[in-house]
Amino acid sequence: MSKHCQPTKALWIFLNTTHTPFSPEIAIKQANLLNNIALVQTAKGDSFSALNAYQEADSLYQRFGDEVDKIDVRYNLAVLYISLRRYDIAISMLKDVITRRQAIKDEQGVAKASGDIGVAYKYSGQYKKAEQYAFDALNYFNEHGIQFDSVGQLHNIAEISYELSAMEKAFTYASQGAELSKKIGHQMAYAGCLQTTAKVFYYRGNIKQSREYVELSNSIANEMGFQRLLTENLGLMSLIFAAEKKPVDALKSQLKYQKFRLKLSNDTLNEQLAQFESDQLTRQVKNLQQSKKLQQLESTQDAQFRQFIVLGVAFLLVVLFLIYRRYLERHLTKELENRVKQRTEALEFLTKELQDANMIKSQFLANMSHEIRTPLTAVLGQAEAIIHGDFDDDSIVKEVAIIHSNSLHLLQLINDILDLSKIEANKFELDNRQQNLHDIVNKLSDMFVEQAQRKHLSFTITHQLPRPFIIDVDGLRLKQILINLCSNAIKFTSEGWVSLDIAIINKTLLFTITDTGIGMSEEQMSKVFNIFTQGDNSISRRFSGSGLGLFLSEQLAKVMSGSISVSSQLNHGSTFVLKLPFGEIYPALTHCQEDEEALLHTSNETQYVGTILLADDHDDNRRLIARLLIRLGLDVIEACNGMEAVELCIKHRPSLILLDIQMPKMDGIEALVKLKELGCNQPIYALTANAMSHEIAQYLALVLPGILKSQ
Repeated sequence: MSKHCQPTKALWIFLNTTHTPFSPEIAIKQANLLNNIALVQTAKGDSFSALNAYQEADSLYQRFGDEVDKIDVRYNLAVLYISLRRYDIAISMLKDVITRRQAIKDEQGVAKASGDIGVAYKYSGQYKKAEQYAFDALNYFNEHGIQFDSVGQLHNIAEISYELSAMEKAFTYASQGAELSKKIGHQMAYAGCLQTTAKVFYYRGNIKQSREYVELSNSIANEMGFQRLLTENLGLMSLIFAAEKKPVDALKSQLKYQKFRLKLSNDTLNEQLAQFESDQLTRQVKNLQQSKKLQQLESTQDAQFRQFIVLGVAFLLVVLFLIYRRYLERHLTKELENRVKQRTEALEFLTKELQDANMIKSQFLANMSHEIRTPLTAVLGQAEAIIHGDFDDDSIVKEVAIIHSNSLHLLQLINDILDLSKIEANKFELDNRQQNLHDIVNKLSDMFVEQAQRKHLSFTITHQLPRPFIIDVDGLRLKQILINLCSNAIKFTSEGWVSLDIAIINKTLLFTITDTGIGMSEEQMSKVFNIFTQGDNSISRRFSGSGLGLFLSEQLAKVMSGSISVSSQLNHGSTFVLKLPFGEIYPALTHCQEDEEALLHTSNETQYVGTILLADDHDDNRRLIARLLIRLGLDVIEACNGMEAVELCIKHRPSLILLDIQMPKMDGIEALVKLKELGCNQPIYALTANAMSHEIAQYLALVLPGILKSQ
């Protein structure tokens, strides 16, 4: 038993051995005392004892307390559940606290509960929800000048922004939190904000400043004895040492980090052991109290009779204790056996899942290897044949068209994989805009009627949609889903027909794709939407395909708030139904969209006037882009690196600059900074394959810092 727990445990034993008070006033006093004990135990890190105290206090408040008492103890319990990592319970309790505090018009209490919900959502990985609640709490505390609570929310928002990779926002709020916490003397929040700032500097690659902020955070945490923050800083310091190319220091820091993490785990175990010892001591005291009461009750009787009764009762207690202990041993043994059995079954299930996942992924890699190598072989073969002059001038266009067709197939495979990666990372965004559904339907008809005729199939589209039928939808993704479903239907149908029927039911579009193809069994239907799979392995050999199409289509439908279902009968065809809800039906396209449509149909023969500086270290890409620009009537100045781009820009003053990012001697970012320093005001566009969202944000920050900060 830990020495620092002794006074608290003694008081806890006293409370548990005292009779339940009959007076409401005494009951409330005892509940208040239990609540205060729980707060102390929470501060000391004795979460399990605190939980018991809160539950005892909650029971008394529910019977004798007023509404404020009931709400407050529920709030304290919810905060404790956050420290115990039971975020689902904590969130549910805090939402109930907010509702009840709103009823009694306790606005400050509502703000505090909102802030704690933000913390729970943050630790459970639901960062968007966490950010919403944290901002609600921060706005209230700022409006009412409650600086102590504002500091905590500023740090919380900074951490959430960091987890969302919004580094500018994380830096802004961490800086505000550090300044305010230093001003009001909130050392814990100050140390935390400094740590967040250090992480942002590390992310930016500014190792020196990252180290300075970590060391300042450590000095404050040391003074406070803030062990959790010191442990986290050890992990960050190991990364900083690694970035500084100090592997020995990095390893030492990492080992210290692991040591303290292990110590925290051991401390949790010690708490559980201390709780168990306390429970045992409590039971012993209760037994002693019962024996004492029995002796007092029998003290009025004859001495010999009293001794006889005492001996009899003592013997009975011993027998009962032995029986109870045997029963308890059997019960615990059975419970342990059940737990072992459940854990074994869980491990077996997990093992099977991992084996299945590995098998599925292996099959996918095999299919993908085939899908990529097949068109790539055609591209390389045709290109080599053209280089060696195997074709005459009359057939060269046809052979290049084969290269183009196979390249488009490769591009579609890569796009599918990228879309899937974005969806799994929860970074996929729809581009909803007003679309005339008739345009999409007409393009599908043009695409698949000829394709079906080549297989001697009929392809029909039937609908009763009004003209025009304009709704807000991501037309590109809707067409992607329908193309996948229709092309699958034609691919798996050797004779008969394929149809697409479109209907409207209760503000929901129903796209029904029916075919007379090979169909599916019940087992195949259960796996048809699984990632990396097709109906069975023979399907990929007979019809090819990566196994991504239907899974990606279903994920896109879910992102668009829709769904895809399937019904099928083996050797009798299949029916896929896409359900897609929609909102308002617009009478016509807006002027802006009409302008975009007109722009898309602008003739390729339109000529422009001006000079463009094109900087790219890849000769083939530079030659291709230059040829396209020259075809538009533009003058092109070419540079093969950033240094040459700066010199040519100063010399020729072009109308527009296209700047690659990754170049030798001086990369695109360095060239951009140099041009800005030299007073270059011409438009500059990044010409790069680095198209991830955080990379785009970084490039925009160099030219639009004011706009990004305001966001």
